[in-house]
Amino acid sequence: PEQRAAAATALAAHVGARDLLIFVRDRELGILLPAPGFQQTLPNATAWRLFVQNCVDHSFAQTDLPFPSIGATTHVSGFAAEDGSVVLFLGGDPSIALCIDVSLLVPILAAAFEGERIAAVAKGTTAVAKQAATQAKLLAASLAKARNELRHTLREAQRANAAKDRFLAVLSHELRTPLNPVLMAASAMETDPNIPAEIRADISMIRRNVELEAKLIDDLLDLTRISNGKVQLHHRIVDAHDLLEQAATVVEGAATPLNPGIKLDLGATRHHVGGDPARIQQVFWNLIRNPVKFTALDGTVTVRTSNPNRATLRLE
Repeated sequence: PEQRAAAATALAAHVGARDLLIFVRDRELGILLPAPGFQQTLPNATAWRLFVQNCVDHSFAQTDLPFPSIGATTHVSGFAAEDGSVVLFLGGDPSIALCIDVSLLVPILAAAFEGERIAAVAKGTTAVAKQAATQAKLLAASLAKARNELRHTLREAQRANAAKDRFLAVLSHELRTPLNPVLMAASAMETDPNIPAEIRADISMIRRNVELEAKLIDDLLDLTRISNGKVQLHHRIVDAHDLLEQAATVVEGAATPLNPGIKLDLGATRHHVGGDPARIQQVFWNLIRNPVKFTALDGTVTVRTSNPNRATLRLE
């Protein structure tokens, strides 16, 4: 350190300055900091930091800064070296040419600073390693405890989830069972000529709403099947227009006189698709039901099909 201080004083005297500071870029932080062995604490650090950055931006800069304390100021000249370091000359009025001479030596000084830093780090390696080993043991014990608690929590969650799935499956079947005789009776009464037409219209409305309720319960059953990995798709070629008409009929049956009407504009010439007819109709039903729900009372929901190309059926 004494030799370094003497060298710094000699370099400063070479350019006509009283002393110098060297700022090097910290590899971990990526910012410029005073080099080891030089002044580490500077008054009004913000002003010094801004001036150092100004030197980096413009290669050379000069100003008056507080030094060595808040009450005193000194003239500072700064020059950015090619390795990214910045040399600050305290006092005097050095020329750019002399500053360049000194900056050429900065990489050598920076290498020496790095060697000192590595030596200091190596000195503390043993103590740090011992502390790290102790902390590693504590961390391992903590992780083992957390892992056991997580396993227990996961088992409890799996049991609760399985109980929920069983409950939903049983509930769905129980809800579906009483609807079947109601649906059968309504279908029979709907076609009974002995019942007045206006009453048969009400019975049709009842039948359609029971079908709608059954589909909602099927949705609930689908959730339990999905969670148990038991959903099966039955693929075949189906007429998408037939499924759209059936879905629209179900949605209209669930509508009230205040809801918008549904208009079918089935213009596609190729309307046969491959898939599970029940699932496709379920998709159509959901697609139609949403706009019906959110359309103004005096509006109309139009369901349109087309073929943008030979392999595509578009539903809008």
